[in-house]
Amino acid sequence: MTDSRSPSDTSIAFWLALFLFGVYLLSFSGRITSSDGLSMFAVTESAVKRGDVSTDQMWTFFGAKSAPAPDGEAYSKYGYGTSLLAAPLYALALYVPFFGLMQLTVLSSALAMACAGAFVYLTARRLKFSVAVALATTLLFGLATPAWVYAKEFWSEAFATATLCAAFYFLLAYRQQRGLHDCAIAGICLGLAIAVRTTNILLLPLYVWYAFVNLGEKGGEHKGKGEHAASPLQVDWRGVFWFAIPVSGFVLAILFYNAVRFGNVFTTGYRADETFNNNILLGAYGLLFSPGKGLFVYAPILAALPFGAWQFYKHHKREFVFVSLLSTFYV
Repeated sequence: MTDSRSPSDTSIAFWLALFLFGVYLLSFSGRITSSDGLSMFAVTESAVKRGDVSTDQMWTFFGAKSAPAPDGEAYSKYGYGTSLLAAPLYALALYVPFFGLMQLTVLSSALAMACAGAFVYLTARRLKFSVAVALATTLLFGLATPAWVYAKEFWSEAFATATLCAAFYFLLAYRQQRGLHDCAIAGICLGLAIAVRTTNILLLPLYVWYAFVNLGEKGGEHKGKGEHAASPLQVDWRGVFWFAIPVSGFVLAILFYNAVRFGNVFTTGYRADETFNNNILLGAYGLLFSPGKGLFVYAPILAALPFGAWQFYKHHKREFVFVSLLSTFYV
Protein backbone atom coordinates (compact mmCIF):
# COMPACT_ATOMS: atom_id res chain seq x y z
CA MET A 1 0.00 0.00 0.00
CA THR A 2 1.35 3.41 -0.86
CA ASP A 3 1.91 6.05 1.77
CA SER A 4 -1.28 8.09 2.21
CA ARG A 5 0.71 11.07 3.44
CA SER A 6 1.53 13.13 0.40
CA PRO A 7 4.03 15.95 0.93
CA SER A 8 1.09 18.34 0.89
CA ASP A 9 -0.48 16.55 3.87
CA THR A 10 2.74 16.86 5.86
CA SER A 11 3.02 20.50 4.86
CA ILE A 12 -0.59 21.22 5.79
CA ALA A 13 -0.09 19.50 9.15
CA PHE A 14 2.95 21.67 9.85
CA TRP A 15 1.19 24.94 8.99
CA LEU A 16 -1.89 23.83 10.88
CA ALA A 17 0.19 23.21 13.99
CA LEU A 18 1.83 26.60 13.53
CA PHE A 19 -1.59 28.25 13.19
CA LEU A 20 -2.89 26.59 16.37
CA PHE A 21 0.26 27.61 18.22
CA GLY A 22 -0.24 31.20 17.09
CA VAL A 23 -3.85 31.19 18.25
CA TYR A 24 -2.83 29.76 21.61
CA LEU A 25 -0.38 32.64 22.01
CA LEU A 26 -3.33 35.05 21.97
CA SER A 27 -4.41 33.80 25.40
CA PHE A 28 -0.95 32.91 26.69
CA SER A 29 -0.19 34.32 30.14
CA GLY A 30 3.21 32.78 30.85
CA ARG A 31 2.11 31.95 34.39
CA ILE A 32 1.65 28.69 36.25
CA THR A 33 -1.63 28.86 38.11
CA SER A 34 -1.64 25.60 40.08
CA SER A 35 0.55 23.82 42.60
CA ASP A 36 0.54 20.78 40.30
CA GLY A 37 2.12 22.80 37.53
CA LEU A 38 4.62 24.39 39.90
CA SER A 39 5.61 20.94 41.14
CA MET A 40 6.39 19.72 37.62
CA PHE A 41 8.15 22.99 36.82
CA ALA A 42 10.30 22.56 39.93
CA VAL A 43 11.43 19.14 38.69
CA THR A 44 12.41 20.70 35.36
CA GLU A 45 14.31 23.45 37.16
CA SER A 46 16.15 21.04 39.45
CA ALA A 47 17.06 18.67 36.63
CA VAL A 48 18.45 21.38 34.36
CA LYS A 49 20.21 23.44 37.04
CA ARG A 50 21.41 20.82 39.51
CA GLY A 51 21.00 17.43 37.90
CA ASP A 52 18.53 16.13 40.51
CA VAL A 53 14.74 15.78 40.72
CA SER A 54 13.94 17.29 44.13
CA THR A 55 11.37 20.05 44.59
CA ASP A 56 12.68 21.63 47.78
CA GLN A 57 12.16 25.09 46.32
CA MET A 58 8.39 24.59 46.76
CA TRP A 59 8.58 23.81 50.49
CA THR A 60 8.21 27.44 51.62
CA PHE A 61 4.90 27.85 49.80
CA PHE A 62 3.26 24.45 49.96
CA GLY A 63 5.12 22.20 52.39
CA ALA A 64 5.04 18.49 51.57
CA LYS A 65 2.37 17.58 49.03
CA SER A 66 3.62 14.06 48.40
CA ALA A 67 4.49 11.04 50.50
CA PRO A 68 7.57 11.57 52.72
CA ALA A 69 10.84 10.54 51.13
CA PRO A 70 13.45 8.52 53.07
CA ASP A 71 16.17 11.12 52.46
CA GLY A 72 14.05 14.00 53.79
CA GLU A 73 13.91 15.79 50.45
CA ALA A 74 10.68 16.97 48.81
CA TYR A 75 9.72 15.33 45.53
CA SER A 76 6.93 15.68 43.01
CA LYS A 77 4.32 12.94 42.95
CA TYR A 78 3.76 13.36 39.21
CA GLY A 79 5.41 11.53 36.35
CA TYR A 80 8.65 12.87 34.97
CA GLY A 81 7.38 13.07 31.39
CA THR A 82 6.02 16.62 31.52
CA SER A 83 9.16 17.90 33.21
CA LEU A 84 11.35 16.06 30.70
CA LEU A 85 9.53 17.38 27.64
CA ALA A 86 9.63 20.94 28.98
CA ALA A 87 13.33 20.79 29.88
CA PRO A 88 14.69 21.92 26.47
CA LEU A 89 12.76 25.20 26.62
CA TYR A 90 13.82 25.79 30.23
CA ALA A 91 17.46 25.19 29.26
CA LEU A 92 17.07 27.57 26.33
CA ALA A 93 15.67 30.27 28.60
CA LEU A 94 18.43 29.66 31.13
CA TYR A 95 21.26 30.25 28.68
CA VAL A 96 19.74 32.76 26.26
CA PRO A 97 19.30 36.35 27.54
CA PHE A 98 15.91 38.05 27.81
CA PHE A 99 13.85 34.82 27.90
CA GLY A 100 11.77 34.36 31.04
CA LEU A 101 12.36 30.96 32.60
CA MET A 102 8.75 30.26 33.50
CA GLN A 103 7.27 31.99 30.47
CA LEU A 104 9.26 30.03 27.91
CA THR A 105 8.84 26.73 29.77
CA VAL A 106 5.05 27.10 29.86
CA LEU A 107 5.10 27.54 26.08
CA SER A 108 5.83 23.81 25.88
CA SER A 109 2.16 23.11 26.61
CA ALA A 110 1.05 25.15 23.61
CA LEU A 111 3.63 23.43 21.43
CA ALA A 112 2.47 20.01 22.62
CA MET A 113 -1.19 20.73 21.91
CA ALA A 114 -0.36 22.18 18.51
CA CYS A 115 1.52 18.97 17.70
CA ALA A 116 -1.50 16.99 18.86
CA GLY A 117 -3.56 18.93 16.34
CA ALA A 118 -1.10 18.02 13.59
CA PHE A 119 -1.45 14.33 14.44
CA VAL A 120 -5.24 14.63 14.44
CA TYR A 121 -5.04 15.98 10.89
CA LEU A 122 -2.59 13.32 9.70
CA THR A 123 -4.66 10.57 11.30
CA ALA A 124 -7.80 11.79 9.55
CA ARG A 125 -5.98 11.80 6.23
CA ARG A 126 -4.67 8.27 6.79
CA LEU A 127 -8.24 7.19 7.42
CA LYS A 128 -9.07 8.54 3.93
CA PHE A 129 -11.05 11.58 5.02
CA SER A 130 -10.88 14.57 2.69
CA VAL A 131 -8.61 17.52 3.35
CA ALA A 132 -11.62 19.67 4.21
CA VAL A 133 -12.95 17.18 6.75
CA ALA A 134 -9.50 16.68 8.27
CA LEU A 135 -8.98 20.44 8.55
CA ALA A 136 -12.40 21.00 10.11
CA THR A 137 -11.89 18.18 12.60
CA THR A 138 -8.49 19.50 13.63
CA LEU A 139 -9.68 23.08 14.06
CA LEU A 140 -12.68 21.94 16.09
CA PHE A 141 -10.38 19.84 18.26
CA GLY A 142 -7.87 22.63 18.77
CA LEU A 143 -10.22 25.61 19.14
CA ALA A 144 -13.63 24.30 20.25
CA THR A 145 -12.64 21.91 23.04
CA PRO A 146 -10.71 22.22 26.33
CA ALA A 147 -7.55 21.63 24.29
CA TRP A 148 -7.20 25.43 24.14
CA VAL A 149 -7.33 25.64 27.94
CA TYR A 150 -4.73 22.92 28.37
CA ALA A 151 -2.50 24.64 25.82
CA LYS A 152 -2.01 27.64 28.11
CA GLU A 153 -1.59 25.77 31.41
CA PHE A 154 1.47 23.83 32.56
CA TRP A 155 -0.43 20.62 33.25
CA SER A 156 0.14 17.09 32.03
CA GLU A 157 -2.92 17.00 29.76
CA ALA A 158 -1.33 18.70 26.75
CA PHE A 159 1.66 16.36 26.78
CA ALA A 160 -0.48 13.27 27.35
CA THR A 161 -2.75 14.26 24.46
CA ALA A 162 0.15 14.82 22.08
CA THR A 163 1.94 11.57 22.91
CA LEU A 164 -1.21 9.42 22.87
CA CYS A 165 -2.29 10.90 19.52
CA ALA A 166 1.19 10.34 18.10
CA ALA A 167 1.27 6.73 19.31
CA PHE A 168 -2.09 6.02 17.69
CA TYR A 169 -1.05 7.66 14.43
CA PHE A 170 2.12 5.60 14.08
CA LEU A 171 0.30 2.37 14.93
CA LEU A 172 -2.25 3.24 12.25
CA ALA A 173 0.66 3.77 9.85
CA TYR A 174 2.03 0.37 10.85
CA ARG A 175 -1.28 -1.35 10.18
CA GLN A 176 -1.32 0.13 6.71
CA GLN A 177 2.34 -0.16 5.72
CA ARG A 178 3.87 -2.77 8.04
CA GLY A 179 6.95 -0.68 8.74
CA LEU A 180 8.63 -1.80 11.96
CA HIS A 181 10.05 1.67 12.45
CA ASP A 182 6.47 2.87 12.96
CA CYS A 183 6.11 0.33 15.79
CA ALA A 184 9.25 1.62 17.46
CA ILE A 185 8.21 5.27 17.14
CA ALA A 186 4.74 4.44 18.48
CA GLY A 187 6.38 2.66 21.41
CA ILE A 188 8.47 5.75 22.18
CA CYS A 189 5.37 7.94 22.06
CA LEU A 190 3.32 5.66 24.31
CA GLY A 191 6.29 5.32 26.66
CA LEU A 192 6.41 9.10 26.94
CA ALA A 193 2.65 9.14 27.57
CA ILE A 194 3.16 6.70 30.46
CA ALA A 195 6.03 8.84 31.76
CA VAL A 196 3.71 11.86 31.66
CA ARG A 197 0.89 10.10 33.49
CA THR A 198 1.65 6.71 35.01
CA THR A 199 -2.00 5.68 34.77
CA ASN A 200 -1.64 5.66 30.99
CA ILE A 201 0.02 2.26 31.35
CA LEU A 202 -3.51 0.91 31.66
CA LEU A 203 -4.00 1.89 28.01
CA LEU A 204 -1.18 -0.40 26.87
CA PRO A 205 -3.46 -3.42 26.23
CA LEU A 206 -5.78 -1.22 24.16
CA TYR A 207 -2.96 0.00 21.93
CA VAL A 208 -1.59 -3.55 21.57
CA TRP A 209 -5.02 -4.86 20.62
CA TYR A 210 -5.56 -2.11 18.07
CA ALA A 211 -2.30 -2.63 16.22
CA PHE A 212 -1.35 -6.25 16.68
CA VAL A 213 -4.35 -8.44 17.55
CA ASN A 214 -7.07 -9.71 15.25
CA LEU A 215 -9.99 -11.66 16.64
CA GLY A 216 -11.36 -13.81 13.85
CA GLU A 217 -11.05 -11.10 11.21
CA LYS A 218 -10.68 -11.90 7.53
CA GLY A 219 -8.17 -10.32 5.20
CA GLY A 220 -7.97 -6.56 5.68
CA GLU A 221 -5.01 -4.27 5.71
CA HIS A 222 -3.54 -5.99 8.75
CA LYS A 223 -3.14 -9.33 6.95
CA GLY A 224 0.14 -10.51 5.53
CA LYS A 225 0.58 -11.92 2.06
CA GLY A 226 -1.00 -15.30 1.53
CA GLU A 227 -3.27 -14.99 4.58
CA HIS A 228 -6.93 -15.24 3.74
CA ALA A 229 -8.73 -17.45 6.20
CA ALA A 230 -9.98 -16.16 9.50
CA SER A 231 -8.74 -17.68 12.76
CA PRO A 232 -9.97 -17.12 16.32
CA LEU A 233 -6.88 -15.18 17.37
CA GLN A 234 -4.00 -13.70 15.42
CA VAL A 235 -1.18 -11.80 17.12
CA ASP A 236 1.56 -9.98 15.27
CA TRP A 237 4.36 -10.87 17.68
CA ARG A 238 7.05 -9.20 15.60
CA GLY A 239 5.23 -5.88 15.81
CA VAL A 240 4.55 -6.38 19.51
CA PHE A 241 8.27 -6.96 20.10
CA TRP A 242 9.39 -3.74 18.40
CA PHE A 243 6.59 -1.80 20.07
CA ALA A 244 7.36 -3.22 23.52
CA ILE A 245 11.08 -2.44 23.51
CA PRO A 246 10.79 1.36 23.94
CA VAL A 247 7.71 1.06 26.16
CA SER A 248 9.63 -1.27 28.47
CA GLY A 249 12.50 1.19 28.58
CA PHE A 250 10.24 3.99 29.76
CA VAL A 251 8.54 1.74 32.32
CA LEU A 252 11.92 0.74 33.75
CA ALA A 253 12.88 4.42 33.87
CA ILE A 254 9.70 5.16 35.83
CA LEU A 255 10.49 2.39 38.33
CA PHE A 256 14.02 3.77 38.71
CA TYR A 257 12.62 7.29 39.15
CA ASN A 258 10.35 6.03 41.93
CA ALA A 259 13.24 4.24 43.63
CA VAL A 260 15.43 7.35 43.52
CA ARG A 261 12.70 9.51 45.08
CA PHE A 262 10.97 7.24 47.56
CA GLY A 263 13.14 4.15 47.90
CA ASN A 264 10.46 1.90 46.40
CA VAL A 265 9.92 1.22 42.72
CA PHE A 266 6.14 1.11 43.21
CA THR A 267 5.77 4.31 45.25
CA THR A 268 4.83 7.26 43.07
CA GLY A 269 4.46 9.81 45.86
CA TYR A 270 0.74 9.88 46.50
CA ARG A 271 -0.06 9.89 50.21
CA ALA A 272 -2.13 7.16 51.85
CA ASP A 273 -5.01 9.60 52.40
CA GLU A 274 -5.19 10.47 48.69
CA THR A 275 -7.73 7.96 47.48
CA PHE A 276 -10.05 7.88 44.48
CA ASN A 277 -13.26 6.66 46.06
CA ASN A 278 -15.85 9.02 44.62
CA ASN A 279 -19.08 7.63 43.19
CA ILE A 280 -18.32 6.68 39.58
CA LEU A 281 -21.66 7.83 38.18
CA LEU A 282 -21.46 11.12 40.06
CA GLY A 283 -17.93 11.67 38.81
CA ALA A 284 -18.93 10.89 35.22
CA TYR A 285 -21.81 13.36 35.46
CA GLY A 286 -19.46 16.02 36.80
CA LEU A 287 -16.95 15.52 34.00
CA LEU A 288 -19.57 15.43 31.26
CA PHE A 289 -22.46 17.70 32.23
CA SER A 290 -21.73 19.79 35.34
CA PRO A 291 -21.57 23.61 34.97
CA GLY A 292 -18.07 23.66 36.45
CA LYS A 293 -16.30 20.96 34.45
CA GLY A 294 -18.80 19.45 32.04
CA LEU A 295 -17.21 18.49 28.75
CA PHE A 296 -20.47 18.91 26.85
CA VAL A 297 -20.95 22.34 28.48
CA TYR A 298 -17.56 23.69 27.42
CA ALA A 299 -17.37 21.78 24.13
CA PRO A 300 -20.97 21.81 22.84
CA ILE A 301 -19.77 20.67 19.43
CA LEU A 302 -19.61 17.19 20.99
CA ALA A 303 -23.40 17.11 20.93
CA ALA A 304 -23.01 16.23 17.24
CA LEU A 305 -21.21 12.98 18.11
CA PRO A 306 -24.27 10.71 17.75
CA PHE A 307 -24.78 11.91 14.19
CA GLY A 308 -21.26 11.08 13.05
CA ALA A 309 -20.47 8.10 15.26
CA TRP A 310 -22.55 5.65 13.24
CA GLN A 311 -20.94 6.61 9.95
CA PHE A 312 -17.51 6.39 11.52
CA TYR A 313 -18.33 2.95 12.92
CA LYS A 314 -19.48 1.65 9.54
CA HIS A 315 -16.23 2.57 7.82
CA HIS A 316 -13.68 2.27 10.65
CA LYS A 317 -14.95 -0.24 13.20
CA ARG A 318 -11.62 -0.91 14.88
CA GLU A 319 -10.80 2.78 15.20
CA PHE A 320 -14.31 3.46 16.54
CA VAL A 321 -13.88 0.84 19.28
CA PHE A 322 -10.42 2.19 20.11
CA VAL A 323 -11.57 5.81 20.43
CA SER A 324 -14.64 4.80 22.43
CA LEU A 325 -12.63 2.77 24.94
CA LEU A 326 -9.95 5.46 25.20
CA SER A 327 -12.59 8.12 25.87
CA THR A 328 -14.30 5.92 28.45
CA PHE A 329 -10.98 5.39 30.22
CA TYR A 330 -10.44 9.12 30.60
CA VAL A 331 -13.98 9.79 31.76
